[in-house]
Amino acid sequence: MAPRTKTQSNPMPTNSHLLDLPAELRNTIYRFALVDYQRITLHSTTTMEPPLLSTCHQIRNEASSIYWAENTFVIPIYHCNSDPLIKFSRKIRALYNAYRVMPKVALNALPSPNWSNFLVWLKRIHARKVCGSFPAPVVVEPGKGGGAVEQQMLHAMAEMVKGLRSVEWETCERFVELQHGALVGANAAWK
Repeated sequence: MAPRTKTQSNPMPTNSHLLDLPAELRNTIYRFALVDYQRITLHSTTTMEPPLLSTCHQIRNEASSIYWAENTFVIPIYHCNSDPLIKFSRKIRALYNAYRVMPKVALNALPSPNWSNFLVWLKRIHARKVCGSFPAPVVVEPGKGGGAVEQQMLHAMAEMVKGLRSVEWETCERFVELQHGALVGANAAWK
């Protein structure tokens, strides 16, 4: 049997830390990890941010603006309940104050009439408690409006409320209630 020779073990690699890399390279890595070219749906029950942004303060400071500025987010709204917008509006304000970033947001207001919830949403728009407005409808062929007519009316009411922020809510609400009748005419479920 041949004598055993000592094999020289490979030396352990030196530590390679993400934060030791140049900023341009770190930003490229952050983009690979954080940017999704499909819309990101934010549910009120899920966390808003990926775990990478919670690893340390430096990564959070460097990568948050990439995540929030370079993705498009969708917020689903059910039964005209604007509660998820309250949480997201706070986040938007904090992001703008910290990083001067305004995320791209699309609201997915699913067609489910609920007048009392919609009225609360309008009041929140008027008081600047939520960002944005009711989404504008997709353009459809004349005479084939279906739900697009309702959506156009809801969008118009939300835009009117935004335009009347200098007026007290009670006055604004009277104008909204005048339009409520037309909305019920388009769909009795809005009663």
